[in-house]
Amino acid sequence: RNDLSYGDIREAYLEKSFGNLDLKVGRQITVWGRADKYNPTDRFSTKDLTFLSSDDEDQRRGHFSTELKYNFDQIKLIGVWQ
Repeated sequence: RNDLSYGDIREAYLEKSFGNLDLKVGRQITVWGRADKYNPTDRFSTKDLTFLSSDDEDQRRGHFSTELKYNFDQIKLIGVWQ
């Protein structure tokens, strides 16, 4: 036990809709693609490998980014700026 403890907010963002346009700004976890362990297409979220967890998804850390989504009838166009 020691008095030095710290915490980390993994995700915190503001979200607003303007008709067909959705805007999300803040610290976000953005996952693109899927694989068993290491995913080479997942370049937006880093992992804190010093945090020991039974679930690998709990190691993800959010980064400040802006997500802009335009909703067509059956299609969504998504852009992410980091």
